[in-house]
Amino acid sequence: MKSRCFLGLLAATAIAAFAHDALGQQKPLPVPSGADAKGSAQASPIVKGQHVFTCGNSFHAWFVAPILKDMAEGAGIKGHEIVGESKIGGSLAIQHWDVSEDKNLAKAALRAGKVDVLTLACMLEPDHGIDKFAKLGLEHNPNFRISLQEFWIPWDKFEWPFKGNPDSVDFNAATADGLQKLHAPYFKAMDDHVRTLNAGLGKQVVFVAPVGQAVVALREKIIAGQVPGIKTQSDLFTDKLGHPQPPVEALVSFVHFAVIYGRTPVGLPLPAVLARANKPQWDDKLNRLLQEIAWEAVTHHPLSGVTADTPETFTGEKTSWHGFDRYDFLMDEEKLTLKPIKAGPDEKNGINGQVKGQLRCVVVVPKEVAAGKPWSWRGYYFDHEPQAEIELLKRGFHIGFILSDAGKQWDAWYAFLTEKHGFSKKPAFVGMSRGGRNAFTWATANPDKVSCIYADNPAISRESLMKLGDLAQHDVPLLHVCGSLDPILGHHTLAIESIYQQLGGRISVMIKEGAAHHPHSLRDPTTIADFIVASLQPVSGTAPAFVGKGFTKSSFYSIENSYRDFPKEELHITCRGPWFSGANDRYEFRLDGIKGGVAVIVPKMAAPGMPWVFRADFVTRDAVVDLALLSKGFHIVTGPVPTDTNGPVLQQWNAVYKYLIDHGFSRKPVLEGAGGAAGEAYAWAIANPDKVSCIYGENPILRSTMSKEQPLDNLAPLAKAGVPLLHVCGSLDPAFKSQTRVAERRYRELGGQITIIEKEGEGHYPLAPKDRQPVVDFILKNTDTASKP
Repeated sequence: MKSRCFLGLLAATAIAAFAHDALGQQKPLPVPSGADAKGSAQASPIVKGQHVFTCGNSFHAWFVAPILKDMAEGAGIKGHEIVGESKIGGSLAIQHWDVSEDKNLAKAALRAGKVDVLTLACMLEPDHGIDKFAKLGLEHNPNFRISLQEFWIPWDKFEWPFKGNPDSVDFNAATADGLQKLHAPYFKAMDDHVRTLNAGLGKQVVFVAPVGQAVVALREKIIAGQVPGIKTQSDLFTDKLGHPQPPVEALVSFVHFAVIYGRTPVGLPLPAVLARANKPQWDDKLNRLLQEIAWEAVTHHPLSGVTADTPETFTGEKTSWHGFDRYDFLMDEEKLTLKPIKAGPDEKNGINGQVKGQLRCVVVVPKEVAAGKPWSWRGYYFDHEPQAEIELLKRGFHIGFILSDAGKQWDAWYAFLTEKHGFSKKPAFVGMSRGGRNAFTWATANPDKVSCIYADNPAISRESLMKLGDLAQHDVPLLHVCGSLDPILGHHTLAIESIYQQLGGRISVMIKEGAAHHPHSLRDPTTIADFIVASLQPVSGTAPAFVGKGFTKSSFYSIENSYRDFPKEELHITCRGPWFSGANDRYEFRLDGIKGGVAVIVPKMAAPGMPWVFRADFVTRDAVVDLALLSKGFHIVTGPVPTDTNGPVLQQWNAVYKYLIDHGFSRKPVLEGAGGAAGEAYAWAIANPDKVSCIYGENPILRSTMSKEQPLDNLAPLAKAGVPLLHVCGSLDPAFKSQTRVAERRYRELGGQITIIEKEGEGHYPLAPKDRQPVVDFILKNTDTASKP
């Protein structure tokens, strides 16, 4: 940090807001009266990746560009591009403008029309360099924008040059009131300059990124003891000047993300800047708080161009539904037209009956609308166990309802809410019993228009069951809440669960012990609401480079049951699926010249050296060792097995190996297999003994079609290379004595190291060890050095 240059910083207070006339003479900028040009801001979130150039100093340009790209990918935004960067320590905007023409990458990019957004920072008060960049960018791109960063005051003292002793600076002595008074004049100067500039341009081109206000808000929460993982204000900075630690870098970038894309950062995954800091206390809770602070600062700043959506105004008289505004409609069943009505006083929170030829429809409006106008959609049983929907209203969701089975009327209702009233194009479905059948009917017919389905003791039609693959392909997550005694559990939810898992879709299940078809839902709807809110965000960003362009992605997760106590429900609930265990992406792709596909299950974060498992058989969801290795940062790779041969082909596996190590994978993978697949893993290892860290087999059968000489008869290359072996076997497995015991004797005679874990009284199944930890420890021990390329 000491190398960061702040030449030019001391001149900041001498910079006043000036404009240049045609002769280059300076004249004061008038401060306009009137509104804040809010009307010219983008009206809705931007979904297309923006091309961004960054100019600034070490409070900005040293870190913003790559973090913004990381956040855009985490939000599922494709095409975000770092066009270039201009970094000058302690700089004003004009210093970036005045860089010589032959070296001025910013001007060149703007003139080429390559820049959608310029993120810009100037120390400290705004200068006329902002004006020059705005005019040049707008000249070559009519949609050009500047995200102008306001700052937090360095040294906690607006004094230039700084006359005191830097060692006397004490960030922890600051009070909330003192921070507001310190920053207020600077914030006003920034706003006045931007208002004047935009007025002169005739439209809003410069948008304020209220970073300073976000940092002040964060410090106020630290003072109040409300920030998880950060105890003191000084923990935010690396030095007395106020250079940012990773949490502030993330906060700054969240603010710019919200301004650039017009959407909330709340719910984005932990950014790499926090994840790689190796600070366990900088976790998802802190990440969420930083996101909320950033969004609050952006939506409340009059020049950010972003506002939190306001509650929708519907025609007709409103009534109340559990304390929220309710609007009722009648839909003509044939014409599909809608007219507002007022719910009768006797209906209270419910609906009493239908009108012939007309369908009852209801919208309930939140007090404050969440970004993107999310909504939940229920068909049938309005106001029955509504606690999840009430919780969603508190979180900014609208509630939509139509009293009919899924069909053209549902299409009309969807169009009314999304096209006329701007609701999200992907509602979350709430389906109870028959309502679940309706949810699946419409969702499977419109899989690209669904964010998730919460189904409660649901039914499903045979036609929808056959179309679940479309939902899985669109990565629509499902959550089923069921009673263990419900008679339709086995015929519907368990059938859906089995099919959806095999299709690679994400389905989580909660089975309430001893409960029947009623009561639906949960008394405490937090788990359900959290699932729905989380489903609004993509689960992962860009596919890894090694999968190429033509690939299929699915989800891999454990199906292990956990039996959990839910005190508020006064019962235990069996929980399983990705909402409770987490999920990994499984990619299947093909390589040129190789018959058969390659499948790779990707860890959430790869371990150093990119360790990996190489195996021949499909990885099932009860593969507890692989699940544990994924959590340790291993990739799990299934090699190609062509359909026109009797098994894997050595040359093809060699090609896959080379391809993967060329993409950064470790040069010494773990070879693994169960049953007959273990023999193929052994065959490749014997042909490549110097490329293997260790071998793990479950009830292995050491026969192979990959090699002419069978692995059991050719263990010497492995022993010579010092490859350690581990077998987990049932004592009653038919191949235990003829395969593993023989291999054990031969390998030890050759001087090799082999470990056998015998499961007394068990046969071929279950394959997995009773205790996975010794296996995981064995693999980790033997990949400590092998995993380093």
